Amino acid sequence: MKILVYPQKYALTMSSTPGIRLSAQYEKANGQGQYSANKGNIEYSASSGRLLTWDNAGGKITEKGTRAEFPSGTPAYWSPLNMVSQFSTNKQSEIPISITASQNGTKVAEKRVIIHFDGSTFFTVEPSVDVIITDSLQLPSPNADTIDEAVSQAVKSQGKSYLAGEVVTEGHIILDSEEKDGQVKVYTIASIGWFGFENGIFTTVSGSGAIPTVMTFSQNESGAYVLLQYQEPQDGALYLGSLKKMFPQKLWPEVLTEGKQYSELVTQKEEQAAAYLKSIGRDAKVSAGYVERKLVDINVEASNKLFAELTKHNSFLNSCPYWIGSRELVENGVRYIYKTTQSKTADGYDLIIFQKNKEDGSIVTESKFKIVGNEPQLID
Repeated sequence: MKILVYPQKYALTMSSTPGIRLSAQYEKANGQGQYSANKGNIEYSASSGRLLTWDNAGGKITEKGTRAEFPSGTPAYWSPLNMVSQFSTNKQSEIPISITASQNGTKVAEKRVIIHFDGSTFFTVEPSVDVIITDSLQLPSPNADTIDEAVSQAVKSQGKSYLAGEVVTEGHIILDSEEKDGQVKVYTIASIGWFGFENGIFTTVSGSGAIPTVMTFSQNESGAYVLLQYQEPQDGALYLGSLKKMFPQKLWPEVLTEGKQYSELVTQKEEQAAAYLKSIGRDAKVSAGYVERKLVDINVEASNKLFAELTKHNSFLNSCPYWIGSRELVENGVRYIYKTTQSKTADGYDLIIFQKNKEDGSIVTESKFKIVGNEPQLID
């Protein structure tokens, strides 16, 4: 059984999650090495804190106490809700969580997750071969036969944290690695980039810069590498200190020089993007750099209402570019071109037109807004 955990480090001040998410996946009885998340039940038992469920669509959080049982595949959340008094003790402590999988009333697997409290603010999960730090609810694909392949897959898996484009790419430089107790720690500079079409150019629509990253892997029975931990430096004032803790001193010159390796990472990402275009038979310029965008020329207040307020509740308008030009999205395997254009009405007012087109140019959806002073008015 594998336990998928996210985030590794948690504090009550974090608003993005009600706690540390725990999701157990256990091996099927046929012994084929497959992991299933849709059979049986999983029981979680915490020595302290509270187990929760969270409907992240509706925002509802339900307390379950220190012991709870869920259908397999349903994640549980652990939170230090009843441990506020410990914050004043200034003592480090260890919180074990027992996780038991059962099928048809028979226990089939049991694991333990250890959470360390730093005596002040943070609760940190201890990774292991069976406790994997990942924001995914699925096990990493165990088909990386080399460290280079494993690092590439690990970086791409972080793409879920970014605005999705058409294809995810990555760049990485392996600075060093070390093996200990059956685990391989890899010191890297890594970068992720989602590519999509904007104004006919296949370009980066979201991604990261060059991030010093430490990844830890184990090897399964077939020798493939499985990601255990993906660690990036902390933000803000904690960046430098956390970076030095992550990397051995001999590598500091490599990771403290901001942007030194970024051009190589960009080249790797562009090459992967170009390979993707070739695979779909598309010929287009590939550029990870900034694509020029001409903004609409209308009243500022009207622009804010049109591109900030109206788009909040209209998925079609939100998909259209905020500039005069086009962007492409693949939806359920079908490519659509979203366009934003500006012209004039017959009576001289600015006219902003939003369109969703098929590749043959036929219009799927269209909205026209006449700009009258500060107000964008929807017209036929």
